[in-house]
Amino acid sequence: MIPQEMESNQVPDRRSRRERRPEILAEKRRLKKALKQARKKAMAVDFDNVTVTGHGNMQFIEEFKLAIGFKELLAEKVSLEKGSNSVYSPADLLDWLTDALALGVSRFDHLDELKNDPGYLLTKGLERFPDESTFRNLFSDMTDHTFEELEAILVALLNKRAKLEGPRSIWVDIDDTVIVLYGNQEKGEIGYNPNKRGRKSYLLRVATIHETREVVAMELLGGKASAHGIGDFFEKITKNLPSNYVLEGIRADSGFFSESNLTWIEDQEVDYHVKAKQYSTIKKVITHLNKMEKWEEIDDTYSVAECRFPLETWSFARRFVFIREEMPPKESKQPQLDLEIPPEYKYQVIVTRSEDPAVEVWRNYNPRCDIENCIKELQYGFGSDEASQQVFLKNACFAMCKAITYNLMLWFKSALLTDEVKSYQAETLRRQIISIPGNIVNVGGGRKRVRLAPNPWLKKVVCTIERNLALFFETLWKQTAMGPA
Repeated sequence: MIPQEMESNQVPDRRSRRERRPEILAEKRRLKKALKQARKKAMAVDFDNVTVTGHGNMQFIEEFKLAIGFKELLAEKVSLEKGSNSVYSPADLLDWLTDALALGVSRFDHLDELKNDPGYLLTKGLERFPDESTFRNLFSDMTDHTFEELEAILVALLNKRAKLEGPRSIWVDIDDTVIVLYGNQEKGEIGYNPNKRGRKSYLLRVATIHETREVVAMELLGGKASAHGIGDFFEKITKNLPSNYVLEGIRADSGFFSESNLTWIEDQEVDYHVKAKQYSTIKKVITHLNKMEKWEEIDDTYSVAECRFPLETWSFARRFVFIREEMPPKESKQPQLDLEIPPEYKYQVIVTRSEDPAVEVWRNYNPRCDIENCIKELQYGFGSDEASQQVFLKNACFAMCKAITYNLMLWFKSALLTDEVKSYQAETLRRQIISIPGNIVNVGGGRKRVRLAPNPWLKKVVCTIERNLALFFETLWKQTAMGPA
């Protein structure tokens, strides 16, 4: 009897060998031919190329870091003491870790990829690369003060770019994302976790500058953390912003809808657009707006309305903007009847300090969703969705290192890449531009070049990077000559 789970193509062939002989002979002929072809094409494998690299255009990231003084910045801000038997400085290790994160290596146990890349070592001028245990030991020595120093590096990068590119009027967007834990990490808690219910998690809170997409503040929290009363985080945002940036307002989703949060922002005298939770009071207002037909049409789908009122526990009334979206009609279960189906609506509610027209408030709130793309880039491009260390502080410090690298690569793309590829996410940037196999060769006078496979499109991109890098150095030189602003 054939088992029920056995698929039809797994049914035993019950033919005799004589019956199968033509097929057997045909397969032997095919294998003989394939073996002959394979022997002709076979190439011996040698492991003696000490100049090959899997990241042929890593040199441009290194030159960009040299231009902005990244290594010096690390040495200035990080005060971790070097042990008596330490070969590598904390600044060196953090610099190489940044390289690893920029190249897509986001775990300690994958760092051998760089250790075994001789071309990378040549690009960095290294004779050897430390074992992963050296990086682990670095994080074991970190304290709460180290986290503050890493954050200071993040802020210093923001300031360097802002000083070079000039003043901006900006909006800051805030959001939380869940990091699912697959172990018993310190401070892991069972909280809101839509993807893995019942599993312990962390909460990563992120604030980004909308106009540049840079991370301006970030913190790692236990899985049960609340977004109510986060004045400390708001304060961190305003503290970290470059002095030549003007904060126009803050945008956040309904998780941050609380009077304490709104009050803190109001005290800063900046605008805000925060999505409101649809409590019973707000639902009653929506019912009233529908009954009184207070809606102003924007187009065939959307309408807006507004009113000012306090919630039960609030100290005073605030302005609410309501957006009504008409949904496509559902198919009638009785198509033979000519019935008029009443429209169905979906509602959004935004509380705001702005005095702009209601439709403008709604349009100004919508770009907030870009922070979700920024967080995805942090997660999938730089591994911020991973928290594999047992100690909470290690995870927090590593997360900050990832945010630093994310901001660094944003600036790199903005300063050096063509308009065509500036929007590339990290994985695409690596695959098409940075992580291209190449060979580093000497061209005389101590100079080196990277030899890549012919690629007209990549050649054009690289030529632009080289030109923009020269212009970038020139701009930095001029800024230095002008002295402090």
